[in-house]
Amino acid sequence: MSKYLGVAFASISSGFGEITMLQLTSFFSDSTVSAWSSGTGAAGLLGALSYTALTSLLHVSPRTSILILLFIPVIQAMSYIMVRISGRSINRPDYETVGKII
Repeated sequence: MSKYLGVAFASISSGFGEITMLQLTSFFSDSTVSAWSSGTGAAGLLGALSYTALTSLLHVSPRTSILILLFIPVIQAMSYIMVRISGRSINRPDYETVGKII
């Protein structure tokens, strides 16, 4: 039962991450959504292939394979921070700040 719960929480977490990313694309150029969608498609394929290569071809244990691949989320976080700091977002004059709702 706990395995199913873990899969459900991972799926919900992934969905929230995708929604958040799509919301942030409105601050960048028009090609951002197509780049993001291409990246998510490639990530699924490359993630599965890299795990398979580590466990099948190189005979690395599944636990060690996951630990080896943990550098990818760190790189993603660093790249996100660098893009936000660089100020490459586009100013959208047609957007207007909405006041606080109490």
